Amino acid sequence: MTSGAVLAAGDSGLFAPLMAFLLVVIVSFLLCLVAGVDNDTVADFFTANRPCP
Repeated sequence: MTSGAVLAAGDSGLFAPLMAFLLVVIVSFLLCLVAGVDNDTVADFFTANRPCP
């Protein structure tokens, strides 16, 4: 049996963990997008603990 057939098999038990992992990745990506929207100006970024000019 090939690995593709194992992933496609309904009784392999990989569907639920794979969907849970993808859900965590998508939620964390969306949180990064929401949190990063306000940091769009050069003054918001820091270099060596100092604001950029």
